[in-house]
Amino acid sequence: MTYSVMEISERPRRGQGGLMRVLGVAGRLVLPVLGLFTVLAVAFFTHDVPVTEDAFAILARFDGVPPEAYAWDPRWWPLTWAYLLVPLGFFAIHLTNRAYGPGLAALQVLVTWSLIGGLVLWVFDAWGDAFTGNPLPPRRMAVSLTLGLVLGQLTACFFFDRTRGRDWWTAPFWGSVFGGLVFVLIVSIGARGLVGLPWAPHLVLGFAYQLAAAIALLVPYYFLRGLIRPAPGFGGR
Repeated sequence: MTYSVMEISERPRRGQGGLMRVLGVAGRLVLPVLGLFTVLAVAFFTHDVPVTEDAFAILARFDGVPPEAYAWDPRWWPLTWAYLLVPLGFFAIHLTNRAYGPGLAALQVLVTWSLIGGLVLWVFDAWGDAFTGNPLPPRRMAVSLTLGLVLGQLTACFFFDRTRGRDWWTAPFWGSVFGGLVFVLIVSIGARGLVGLPWAPHLVLGFAYQLAAAIALLVPYYFLRGLIRPAPGFGGR
């Protein structure tokens, strides 16, 4: 088999073109990954920081009362700052999706979680639980939270792209709504339902917060639309 001089000369150019595309994608990922990583890192360090009062005080108040009797009472829910930060992760992904599309937004999620996984393995191999200075969440809860966040964020990528190009608010709103629903569903069943605790109230109250946050975050998204414009080929207002 013989090749012409033109075909041989084109090969290095094709290789260089592929390398430039990879470098271009990597460059675009730097800020999105840094933003999502920051949100998740702050959430990790505040996983046991209560918004109002700590879980022990709440449990003491309802000591001796069957869970079914207070399951729908929002006062018993030990709400932490980490839980409040979950919608900000969706918000960071929406901005990437708006600018570069669902492919790069999904890469943002996967690369960020890969970095977190590698960092966690390295940190706890070197320092163990002493790294945080606080007890870590139970393994069941940690797995539920991680799985809920990853699948919820990928769901947000999908629904943002499916609803973009209409009114400006539809993509970020529905992305947050469906992403938040997947997150709350997995966490409620995994962290509570599988051990016999009432999970339906946690699901309803948690989704109500995700819905309220989805509406509230439309305000900063509206003002960032002029700064973060869609790349060629990606519609949206």
